Amino acid sequence: MRAARALSVSAALALMPSIALAQIDEMMVLQTIRPCWYPPNGPAAKIAVGILGSLGRDGRVVEARVAPESIMRDPLHAAANTAALRTVLNPSCQPWPIPSASYESWKSFRLTFDPRRF
Repeated sequence: MRAARALSVSAALALMPSIALAQIDEMMVLQTIRPCWYPPNGPAAKIAVGILGSLGRDGRVVEARVAPESIMRDPLHAAANTAALRTVLNPSCQPWPIPSASYESWKSFRLTFDPRRF
């Protein structure tokens, strides 16, 4: 499976040479966690959620929380927030494939779960 990830990243680099390394890293992370993403049903599935967190050097999530701007008091946002947080913390989709050279930029992360990207 890791070979497939490397191939897709190589293909992305060949097709889009100007893409920033951080964007390639993010694409690899999203590809890794996508199988663990179970969006809520109904209108909540259309809500974008920001997640803030930190990674260990081994690529595993050490801590994650919903970004302050994503916290709303209604049940739709609560369902979307829970689904996004559950995805990031799911041990089945860890460790994240972060190159050791990128650790400093990823040790504190922000991911946006936007249904249009998944």
